[in-house]
Amino acid sequence: MSRRDLVAGAVVLGGVMLLAGPAGLVWAAVAPRADFVLTPGGAELADPGTRALVLADRWFAVISAAAGLLCGAAAHVAGGRRYGLAKAAGLAAGGVLAGLLAWRVGQLPDLAEFRQAARTLPDGARVRAFLTLTAPGVLAVWPLVAVGSFGVLATVPGRLRRLRGPHEDAEASTRQGDG
Repeated sequence: MSRRDLVAGAVVLGGVMLLAGPAGLVWAAVAPRADFVLTPGGAELADPGTRALVLADRWFAVISAAAGLLCGAAAHVAGGRRYGLAKAAGLAAGGVLAGLLAWRVGQLPDLAEFRQAARTLPDGARVRAFLTLTAPGVLAVWPLVAVGSFGVLATVPGRLRRLRGPHEDAEASTRQGDG
């Protein structure tokens, strides 16, 4: 890999990381909360069968997919297929790091309040708090969608042109010249 490839990959990685904080805050805003019961050993879900656990994971996956799609499209628009492997590596590494950071940022808004409640309220008290991820596999969504969308955008248009063939391209350009 050349120095330019490394720079391109690092720029993409940095650009992806810029979305981590906002993605985490969006997740914190839309994901459901759940009730916890304070116990001598910490806090436990008041209703362990709550659908809120699955919904929090789903929201994280949806937000990560949207961010990954945006990152992949932006990497393609910024130079097409040039530095393709370096961009893909930046998208993959940046997506993994951004997913981890978004997960942590998403937990911050409720964390201090929850810890304060756990210190001051008596055992048996209920506290409404933000959930964490229960399906760590959703952390793979951001990098997979980012690299996948970049790959599709980098390859499909060229393949479509080749499928049409040179005679159809010539006819299309003739029709455009007549208009």
